[in-house]
Amino acid sequence: MPSAPSALEIPLRTTSSGFLSGEVHLEGIEKPLNFIIDTGASVSVVSEKLEAEEDLGSHLSPIRMRIYGAAGITENVKSLLLPKVMLGTVTREQISAAVLDLEPVNETAGFTQSGILGGNFLRHFRVSFDFQRGLIRLEPLNKTANNGDSVKPEQHMDK
Repeated sequence: MPSAPSALEIPLRTTSSGFLSGEVHLEGIEKPLNFIIDTGASVSVVSEKLEAEEDLGSHLSPIRMRIYGAAGITENVKSLLLPKVMLGTVTREQISAAVLDLEPVNETAGFTQSGILGGNFLRHFRVSFDFQRGLIRLEPLNKTANNGDSVKPEQHMDK
């Protein structure tokens, strides 16, 4: 099936543990970063290690999150408001991200994962995966949609 002109195909890698990982760029960080593409995560995530190494404190949000994950509930999680997040040529602005310890993920990933790209980025697209070709296909749902992806204080995000 041919791609619609507005759809973008972006290469992915598979981690040793089976996660799909894409190359992400965050405004203010020169190097590309590996982020797990997780359609089941409501909110995006930045690793504690990346937050410390790249001094992302200027993006710290006063909002604390409650995260529901496979390992249970984590309360009072720091969050960042990232000014610009890019996957391939797709850019979203003002993306909220929880700051979590991803070292347990990295122990089995085979290459370092600096974050998770979740639903607050992906929800603006029809997302499909081509596993044979190792691609994610993103088709914008609304070409005129404004960004505004920040989390409101009363929201609780699933991960």
